[in-house]
Amino acid sequence: MPVLFGFLLRKKSFNELKFMIKNHEFSKLFPRGTKLPQFDAIRDTLKVIDLDGLKQINQQIIKKSVESKVF
Repeated sequence: MPVLFGFLLRKKSFNELKFMIKNHEFSKLFPRGTKLPQFDAIRDTLKVIDLDGLKQINQQIIKKSVESKVF
């Protein structure tokens, strides 16, 4: 989620995003007591994520949206 918010806020680098996480700028977006992951964990996860699986999920969502006439 923090990476998605970083992209939505058009942060130019992961260093800016890391700074925002350290300064608890995302704390109001999550329920109280939710602990955000450290940026190193986010970076390591992004390195090993399965892009083909994400592409398939996106294709299924788009297909279902078209079938349901959402667009």
